[in-house]
Amino acid sequence: MSDKIALRPVALTDNTLISAMITQAFVAGEEAVPHSPAWTPKSVAEIISMPGFKGILASSEGEPLGFLLCRTAADEAEILNLGVLASARRCGLARAMLEEFIIQAQALGAARIFLEVASRNKGAQAFYSAFGFKGVGRRREYYSIGEEGFDDALVLVRQLSRQ
Repeated sequence: MSDKIALRPVALTDNTLISAMITQAFVAGEEAVPHSPAWTPKSVAEIISMPGFKGILASSEGEPLGFLLCRTAADEAEILNLGVLASARRCGLARAMLEEFIIQAQALGAARIFLEVASRNKGAQAFYSAFGFKGVGRRREYYSIGEEGFDDALVLVRQLSRQ
């Protein structure tokens, strides 16, 4: 991967790509984390078609490596899913996408951004904490983790400054 990161809006035609990237980013490999099996190409297309949807696709040299799926409504924004392929982690992709979305959310008048993260996903929690996200709730047994049972979702929020 080169140092050149390109960010572009997610298009409806990216639904199959995003669905495959979710599987690669969260299911495959030894660092599997809970995710919803509902991220099929059809369900991703439905999300992309929702009012208020915002999505960012990160790539390097034309190769898709990460994505951020969000939505905004009134003065709130929500991160639905953020993932980076294992081969591209620790290169600043997630940071670049989140920084871009924060700018977009503020421009749209959002006062806060919400998200959920698995309680056992300490890396993601540290990442979001570095961006000022704070815990405000817990959804018990929210994520199915296969034979291990379930994992709680932590609800995090970051307040935004109004522009």
